[in-house]
Amino acid sequence: MVLFWRHGFEGVSVAQLTETIGIAPASLYSAFGSKAELYKETLELYLRRVTVQATYTLETDRPIGETVGALLKSAVLSVTDDKTGIRGCMISLGMLFHAPDNATLAGHVEGLRRHWQERIASRLQRAIGAGELATSQRADEWACYLVSLMQGMGIQARDGASRDALMVVARLGFTTMFGSPETFDKCMPESRALQR
Repeated sequence: MVLFWRHGFEGVSVAQLTETIGIAPASLYSAFGSKAELYKETLELYLRRVTVQATYTLETDRPIGETVGALLKSAVLSVTDDKTGIRGCMISLGMLFHAPDNATLAGHVEGLRRHWQERIASRLQRAIGAGELATSQRADEWACYLVSLMQGMGIQARDGASRDALMVVARLGFTTMFGSPETFDKCMPESRALQR
């Protein structure tokens, strides 16, 4: 996973993969079918690691301000987690630029990003329906805003931004939606966060 996360799909050769895994190329193809299929499995592994926190946060019935605050805070914690030696989000940064031959795989990664935005929009729509969130913007517009904010924080983290600096960005983003940062300052990401 680390090779793909650090260098991207096209930046990693089959020789690098087999050397890192400790298997022959024939074994890699036998187990995964192709480098692209191994990349997809790596993305799924990454998603399992990082979305436990975020998924739980979205699925709770706590007030939407607390939900969004916890989501933004957990995003900052995730993209600035230095345990792997790689910052940023593997999904947000994955396959943004690619060779024409890899368009299908890039579409797969784009679909993962789109699915996450749709899940956020669904939760925001519930909040609008319950009268918790102003209807000045549609749920899909707010979701696009939040995902853009989180993806931008991932890029900033990759470029070296500190956790503290990105918490300020998250707080500003929260204030744009809710006016006051009071709830953001009080909320904590869920304790069910997956420890990496």
